[in-house]
Amino acid sequence: GLLPALKQARDTLRENGLRKVRMLPRGAVVHAIATQLGFDGVSGFGLDGLSLDLGHFDALRPRDDAAEVPPGYWPVRLLPERQPFRCLSEPFKAIDLTFDQDPDEMPEISEHKAEIELVVTAAGFLNAVVFWFTLECGCAEATHVSSAPPFISLARDKPSCGWKQAACYLREPCSVERGDTVVTILTVTEMSIRFDLARIERVERCSFHEACRRASPLTKLPELGVN
Repeated sequence: GLLPALKQARDTLRENGLRKVRMLPRGAVVHAIATQLGFDGVSGFGLDGLSLDLGHFDALRPRDDAAEVPPGYWPVRLLPERQPFRCLSEPFKAIDLTFDQDPDEMPEISEHKAEIELVVTAAGFLNAVVFWFTLECGCAEATHVSSAPPFISLARDKPSCGWKQAACYLREPCSVERGDTVVTILTVTEMSIRFDLARIERVERCSFHEACRRASPLTKLPELGVN
């Protein structure tokens, strides 16, 4: 993994008293997005137009204890023709690391946990958080390399590097509605990145009759006299 290699490089630099050095990559950013992965509602996928329902294969996707089998994520390629998916949130920055600094100032790399809140932008079945990385290898954007999917601006109009994205399947997938707030727990170690579902804060909804009851009454118009 990249982090253990950088840790070894940092320790070697410290032992040899070296200070004026440059690290490549200079930094790394991990972005992620709440996602529905599956064949639900997709027919003939990858079967040359044959009308076959592949939705039954979704039952084989990892969940419960199987979702956390090391390393805790699976390779996916977010392309409609390769992996049916639905984005359920906006992409968000999960991790931002800087490697190009004084060795004495480089933080210790150990387990780190953080809560991240996401606002659901589309209704669907939340069963995974998909993430990708961007490495900063120089000062200009042209020197950035990324495993972002094609619909992300950084990856547009650039040749594919062949890298896939990584999917963290959730232990307990669930249905979400637009406006819900999903709270995830991000766990980062030297060898893995893992997203887990902490809770969902549902947006308040009411029935049609309740909405009518709560609505402001119509303003009564003044009576018009007729001469």
